[in-house]
Amino acid sequence: MLKSIIDNPVLATVISIIIVILGGIGLATLPVEQYPDIAPPTVKVETMYTGANADVVMNSVIIPIEEAINGVEGMTYMTSTASNLGTAEITVYFRQGIDPDMAAVNVQNRISKATPLLPQEVTREGVTVQKQQSSMIMIVSLSSKNPEHDATFIHNYLNINLLPQIKRVPGVGNAQIWGYNDYSMRIWLQPDKMTSYKISPSEVIAALQDQNIEAAPGELGKNGNQSFQYTLKYTGRLKEVKALGYHSTNYTLGVSASWELDVWGKLNRQSRAKYAQFLNSHAYKDLIRTSLIANIATSYYTLLALDEQLRITEETVGLLKESTQTMQSLMDAGILNGASVEQSKSLQYSTEVTIPTIKSQIRQTENSICILLGRKPGNIDRSTMDRQIIAEDLNTGIPAQLLSKRPDVKQAELAFRSAFELTYAAKASFYPSIRLSSGTVGYGTNALSNFFKPENIFANIIGGLTQPLFARKQLIGNLKIAKAQQEEALLSFEKTVLTAGAEVSDILYSYQSSIDKNPIRDKQVESTVIAVRFTKELLKAGEANYTEVLSAEQNLLQSQLGQVSDKLEQLQYSVNLYRALGGGSE
Repeated sequence: MLKSIIDNPVLATVISIIIVILGGIGLATLPVEQYPDIAPPTVKVETMYTGANADVVMNSVIIPIEEAINGVEGMTYMTSTASNLGTAEITVYFRQGIDPDMAAVNVQNRISKATPLLPQEVTREGVTVQKQQSSMIMIVSLSSKNPEHDATFIHNYLNINLLPQIKRVPGVGNAQIWGYNDYSMRIWLQPDKMTSYKISPSEVIAALQDQNIEAAPGELGKNGNQSFQYTLKYTGRLKEVKALGYHSTNYTLGVSASWELDVWGKLNRQSRAKYAQFLNSHAYKDLIRTSLIANIATSYYTLLALDEQLRITEETVGLLKESTQTMQSLMDAGILNGASVEQSKSLQYSTEVTIPTIKSQIRQTENSICILLGRKPGNIDRSTMDRQIIAEDLNTGIPAQLLSKRPDVKQAELAFRSAFELTYAAKASFYPSIRLSSGTVGYGTNALSNFFKPENIFANIIGGLTQPLFARKQLIGNLKIAKAQQEEALLSFEKTVLTAGAEVSDILYSYQSSIDKNPIRDKQVESTVIAVRFTKELLKAGEANYTEVLSAEQNLLQSQLGQVSDKLEQLQYSVNLYRALGGGSE
C-alpha cells in the first residue's frame, strides 16, 4: 500500500489535503485545555459585620450560614475563617465534576434561608457568593516611594484603578486585596457626655443614617409650560469631618426664565389643549354628581315602594284574619270542616311572615340613603307612593342637545378637542421659533445679567430658527402620532354619542311599555277585588268552597304588589332617563 501511494503522487497529495482539513476541523471543535481541572470546584461566601470581633462574627454570622449550607448537593466539606476586622469567609468544596455555576446557585439558595437569622448590619452589607479556583496563580505587591502615599491610599488606589481591570482579564476567576483599608470616617463617642445627655450609641447611629443620605428634592414648575422653574438641591452625604460638628439642611432655589414669540400659534394651541383637559376634569365631576343624584332618587323610590308593600301586606293580613274568623264561624255551624279553617290560617301566616323581612329592607334602604347623603343612619322623612306622579308623555326636547349635556359625551368631546389642538401644535412645530432663555437664576448668581447680552440673544434665535431643520424626522413622527391620537379621539367620541343615543332610546321605549301596562293592571286589581267580595258572599251562601276564597285573596295580594312594582319601575325609568340625559335640560 505504501508503494502504491509513493508511486501515485496525486493520491498522496489528496490524502495529505484530507488529513490537513480534518486536523483543522478537529482543532476548531474539539475541547483543548492546557491545564485540566484537578482541584475540586469551590464556592466562596464572604460578608462583613462592621465593628464585631472574631468571636461575635463566628457565633452570629458564620454558624447560621454554615448550618444552612450544610448538606448542599455535591458538597464534600467546608472551611471558615473570621477576623477581628469583622470579615467572614466560608469556602465550600464540592466533588469533582460538579458544575461550579450550579453549585454557586445552590449555595445562594441555602444562604437566603439563613438571611433572617443574620444581624441587620450584615444583611445591609450583603452576603456575596462566587465560584473560584482553590489554587492561587499570582501575588502582586505594590509600594510607593512617596511618603504621602500611605497604606490606605495605596489600598484604595488598587481598588479603584487596578482591581477592576485585573478582574476583566480572561481566565481570572477572582482578584482581591488583602486587608480592609477603605476610606471611611470613624466617630469616637465620649461616654461621659452621652450619659449626661442620655444618648445611646444606637441613637447616634440612627441620627447619622438620617443625615448621611442622597436625596432628590425635585423641581417646581416643570410641568404645564411654566415660565419659571425652581430646582431644589440637597447637601447629600457627609464627606468631611467638619460636617459632623452640626446638622444643617441647605436648599438652593433656582429660577429658569424663558420667553418665546408665538408666531405660528403653537403655544396658543397647547394652551387650548390644556384648557380642554381642565374642562374634562369638570365633566368628570358632573358625572359623579349626576350619578349620586340618580342613586339617591332610585333608593328613595325603592323606599316608597317598600312602604307601600308593607301597607298592602298588613291590610291583606287583616282581611285574611277576617276570612279565618268567618270560616271558623261556618265550621262551628257545620257548613265547613276544620281543613278549610287551617288552610285559611296557613295563608294568613305565610303572608304575615313577610312583614319582618319588608321592615328590614326598609331599614337597610334608609341607611343606604343616609350614607349617600353623608349623615349618620336614621329615619328618612318621606312621602307616599300614591303622591308620586307618573308622566304619561315625557318631553325630551331635542335629543342631540340633551345628549350634549351627558358628562361622558362632554369628556369624549373635550378629549377630541384637546387632540385636535395638539395636532395643530405639532404642525406649528415645523416652523422656526424665536425663544430667549436666561438659563438658571439662583441665589448668588449673576445669570440674570446675561439675559439681554447680544451674543446670548443671537445664539438663542439662531438655535430656534435652525432647530426644525435638524429635528425634522422627529417632528414628522410627532405629527403622525398626534394625527393618530386625534383620529382615535374622534372615533371614541362618535362611539360615545351613538351609545348614549341607544341608551336613551331603550329607556324611552321601556318606559312607554311600562306605562301601557297601567290600564291593564288597574283592571286586574279591580277584578280581583270584586272576585274576593263575590267569593266571600258565595261562601256564606254555601255556593262556593274555601279554596276559591283563598285563591281570590292570594290573587288580590299579588295584583296589588304587581301594581306597586309597575309604578316603581316607571319611577326608576324616569331616574335612568335623567342619568342618561346627563342631568336633564336644566
